[in-house]
Amino acid sequence: MKREQHRQRHTLLYEVWKSMKQRCYNPKNKDFHHYGGRGVIVCNEWRTSFTAFKNHIDEACGERPGSGYSIDRIDNSRGYEANNIRWATQTDQVHNRRAVSKFNPKADQSVVDRIRLLRAQGMNYTEISRDVKVICSVQVKNILQGKRKSCA
Repeated sequence: MKREQHRQRHTLLYEVWKSMKQRCYNPKNKDFHHYGGRGVIVCNEWRTSFTAFKNHIDEACGERPGSGYSIDRIDNSRGYEANNIRWATQTDQVHNRRAVSKFNPKADQSVVDRIRLLRAQGMNYTEISRDVKVICSVQVKNILQGKRKSCA
């Protein structure tokens, strides 16, 4: 198979494309279990062609709006494919996590109690959200501040 000539190897978008494929297809990637391990794939056209991926981004998503934006899947149950990606901020992505909808703080007081205990032990919001596994760091902060709002 002839290698694609695009002269984009040192661009941010090329790194995005390369990282996207690593998360989905490399079991040694630290995030594989969140992507490829769950069956998330990159559509065949993009997996085999950076140019096809770049053309879609240029046409459908446009230029990256700023340094705080990265590629996000709109529907996390689907893969990286046309009509399912966008530029999003970290905040947008937190609100789009699959774990967000699984937790109701009013219904599960034991999780709320564990959150309070971990915070008292000095853990930050992100560490707590990783420990309890069903809640985002924004929701941890809200619970600790008595707001009890969800991330979604």
